[in-house]
Amino acid sequence: MATIFSHPIVALTIGRLTGMPPRTIAIGCLLSIVPDIDFVAFYTQYEDWHIIGHRGFTHSIAFALVLGFIATRFFTPHRRLDRNRWKSFLFLSTCTASHGVVDACTDGGAGIAFFWPITEARFFFPWNPIQVSPIGLEFLQWEGVEVLMSEIRWVWLPCFALIVVHRLVTRRILAATIRGFPNESR
Repeated sequence: MATIFSHPIVALTIGRLTGMPPRTIAIGCLLSIVPDIDFVAFYTQYEDWHIIGHRGFTHSIAFALVLGFIATRFFTPHRRLDRNRWKSFLFLSTCTASHGVVDACTDGGAGIAFFWPITEARFFFPWNPIQVSPIGLEFLQWEGVEVLMSEIRWVWLPCFALIVVHRLVTRRILAATIRGFPNESR
């Protein structure tokens, strides 16, 4: 799994790129961590490959949609079923689902049950550049530093670059639009 530090970075990036309000972005950042509630399976009889095990149903698209619906219903300021509420639902569901996407880019674990309940099959992406994070106190050793460096390289820096490019392009478009308006004072 990736660390709980990188999942919110992805959600923050999605929120900035889509222009979501700060409160909704904060909720998205929290939801991006929620799928790891299945870590409790490490302390039970359930193995990683079990659907209740780590990276099981809580990492699925179905779970992301349900959690996105619940969060939209109870935690976003939109009261009517309008376009903003749909945008919030899509954003919050995407933030939750992004957890499985990032985890599928790691080099360890049992794979991601993206398509539960249709199938319990686990999937990885063919490219796995992110080091898998150790569980527990092992993270506080040198291996944890290596994992964070891997995540900074493959998650944080690309997300930061996307935000910077988006901001530059948006400013350029805005400047071109303003220059295109006739000066009304003439």
